[in-house]
Amino acid sequence: MAPTRLSARLLEHAAQEGAKVIAIGESFGAAAVCAGGRVAGAVGERIGVGRLTEVVRQRDPGERRALAALHERLPDIYIAWAEANDRIQVVSSDPITEQAVDEWLAAAVWTHSRVRR
Repeated sequence: MAPTRLSARLLEHAAQEGAKVIAIGESFGAAAVCAGGRVAGAVGERIGVGRLTEVVRQRDPGERRALAALHERLPDIYIAWAEANDRIQVVSSDPITEQAVDEWLAAAVWTHSRVRR
């Protein structure tokens, strides 16, 4: 989430000093708040990337499989695991819940639009 201009200055300075810069990030992660957009994805397309393929934070094999499915954009598998293991609670929709979600979404969109200016 580093801004493009600041990153460019860092890279220019590193090049002048003969330093190596190793960037860590994800191409599908949150975009930078400042100018930056999809820098990690663009760099990866140009020079290639390494990919982490093994989950080491979670010790439970079932949780690892569920998270792997989530990373492969298969949320139903993770949701089923999380619900079965009391990690999430799925509730039926009701007017109060819908209103709360609508208000949260409106606040999130408003905040996002204010930060982008």
